[in-house]
Amino acid sequence: MSEQVEIKDRDRTYVRKVIGAFINEGMAARISPINEDVVRVVGQMVAESRDCSEWMDYVPKPVAPVGARPGIKWSLKQIRKIGSELVKSDEKHKFTCSSVSALKFRTRLEEAQHGML
Repeated sequence: MSEQVEIKDRDRTYVRKVIGAFINEGMAARISPINEDVVRVVGQMVAESRDCSEWMDYVPKPVAPVGARPGIKWSLKQIRKIGSELVKSDEKHKFTCSSVSALKFRTRLEEAQHGML
């Protein structure tokens, strides 16, 4: 059972903007029509990128040579940073995450525009 939703011109513009930001403007221009399958795939791409971006915030950035053990000050600094990130919410998508999502979903977008999903 599929829910019927009208995809307005404004929504089509937003879908193209997201595709352009994640993949490239050429791909965004080629995806036509913007149908329900395309909207679903773009939604999955955004959700997956958001999940990845959230977890990337928690990965500490190295400050010492590989193999060196971090001290207590560094550990507390990282814990505070991660803790504060957990407390606040933001909608940023890390470039790495959006790039991986773009690669993964590119073919699915092309299939979706032709109703092949």
